[in-house]
Amino acid sequence: MTYKNMVDLQTLVEETGAESGLSFNIDGILNESVNLQYDGNVAAMIGMILKMCLEMSEDVNNGNVKQVMI
Repeated sequence: MTYKNMVDLQTLVEETGAESGLSFNIDGILNESVNLQYDGNVAAMIGMILKMCLEMSEDVNNGNVKQVMI
């Protein structure tokens, strides 16, 4: 399933002064990256963290999480 990016990643990186940025789906599949080496590996690792957060949210009956920014 493909999701439309909610924000322009390049603009977000520039406006926040971040050194890099990454956009990926719940399965850790890379959508886009800015100034990030090994972006596919990072997306996979953070994707796993996101899945754990979603499962934890379900476990504590806290509803469905739609987006998490790390």
